[in-house]
Amino acid sequence: MIAKKTLLMVTIAILFIVSLNGAVLDNFTLMTEQYPPYNFEQDGQLQGIFVEILGEILKRDGSKQTAKDIKLYPWARGYKEVQSNVNSLLFGMTRSEEREKMFKWVGPLAPTKVVLLAKKSNKIVLKNKNELTNYLSGAIRDDIGHQLLTEAGVKDIDLSSDMLSCIKKLDSDRIKLWAYEENVGFWELKNQGKNTADYESVYVLLSSDLYIAFNKSASDDIIKRVQTLFEEIKKDGTYQKIVDKYLK
Repeated sequence: MIAKKTLLMVTIAILFIVSLNGAVLDNFTLMTEQYPPYNFEQDGQLQGIFVEILGEILKRDGSKQTAKDIKLYPWARGYKEVQSNVNSLLFGMTRSEEREKMFKWVGPLAPTKVVLLAKKSNKIVLKNKNELTNYLSGAIRDDIGHQLLTEAGVKDIDLSSDMLSCIKKLDSDRIKLWAYEENVGFWELKNQGKNTADYESVYVLLSSDLYIAFNKSASDDIIKRVQTLFEEIKKDGTYQKIVDKYLK
């Protein structure tokens, strides 16, 4: 009887190990937002640095899913989904102190700087966070910019669902500051036909890194597996080739 139980336990353990050596992301909901050059939709096709990186992870994982299965959601929707759905991931998320225990992490995918963007013509100067309340700031709901402004004690924040709304408000002076990732913000300003020389970063809210965020109840073995695949992609030069494709 003991021998049979031992054999059963060994068999289950082997099957579990085999499953982890196979595709671990087959049943995962894969999510991102419009966040160029990292992830964005253009001409009906999802592309970007992180989209290709996750596509490569899926390929090496042996997954039946590909980059075509990634869902492009407004940030607030994806952020809510990854907290409620164990089999889900959201990228690229800024890793912050507030979020640290809310998720499990794979990365870092890339460095990031969250800033307050302003029109140069408004000649805004901010010396410390106590001066943040001197001007009306805008942010995307539940984005890291929104959270950092709240942490800094800013209560009056004009919230939007996407970047384009924030840019329109900034241009029309409905807001004076836009809390967002610096590279992505300037990329989108250029994409909207704006002269980026007319804008500037006037305050740094956070310097951190972007990651793939998993639900906090995700298996540690799955996190380890995906982290290992990501590190392989960096080690063999695939990561740098993808980055150079968009940034060179």
